[in-house]
Amino acid sequence: MDASLTDYSEQYAPHHSCTLTELWSSPVDVDGDGIVDFHQRRLDSEQRGWWSDEEWGLQRDKIEAFYPEPHVEVWVEYGVTFSVPAGDLIGDPVLLECAPPMRACRAWSSDYPPAQPYLEAEGLGILHRVTDCYPNSCFSAVSIGVLGTATLGPGDVREVLVGLRLRQEEAWHLGWARLQFRQPWPELRPPYTEMGGVSLVDHAIHPIPETPIVAGEPPRPTLEARIEKDEVILSWHAAWTGYVLERSPAVTGGAWEPVPGVENNSVRVSKAGPPAFFRLKQE
Repeated sequence: MDASLTDYSEQYAPHHSCTLTELWSSPVDVDGDGIVDFHQRRLDSEQRGWWSDEEWGLQRDKIEAFYPEPHVEVWVEYGVTFSVPAGDLIGDPVLLECAPPMRACRAWSSDYPPAQPYLEAEGLGILHRVTDCYPNSCFSAVSIGVLGTATLGPGDVREVLVGLRLRQEEAWHLGWARLQFRQPWPELRPPYTEMGGVSLVDHAIHPIPETPIVAGEPPRPTLEARIEKDEVILSWHAAWTGYVLERSPAVTGGAWEPVPGVENNSVRVSKAGPPAFFRLKQE
């Protein structure tokens, strides 16, 4: 409830009402492990009551947002802003070493206590708030992107990136999600039209635990090489599945062929013979 209404709810309890209606809810699994990570929900909230001794007030909210489950946290800027610029390194511990006034400093929502209840209450999405009062006629209507984006106007379409970390078994995996806000209200006064909505455009989760990820870019495996006597051992992390190791006599213009003998993301190749280039290709 809005603080201004809450202050008067006890004094004017017989003349105050607050209702919350869920219109629909849809589960979202962003990392494909069969466990629900978010519930995308559309809600109607209405609060009526005395705002003062002489003023009657109405606040009506239409909300659509992604509400994270307890094992999901969001990368947040002190302030609180949940969106991140493309190219930011999500989960970089250097960014946690902040000094007052602590702007542009980032942490996980659970590490910055003011962010967690805000996230749980309003989610990642948009809120359209209409307030009216009598007899002072203080009508107002505003549509807010609750990720720190600017207020949305009729017909606006905005996209934002959000940093995530998800608990899988005993480890945290870092990732990002790109959300789109749509605000199509042609008329802000009653009758209230349907909300444009918030949608998940794309996302990525790093398969290696506790590994920072670049916002807006899919993570990629790293091919490692080490020399052991007359052989070169090529390998990549076991978390990266579905990749094929290929070789070619030239970076461009040469034919790429699968490297035989790969087992458990590792292979030994002889140092003898002509030079070769190697790459990982997703199947």
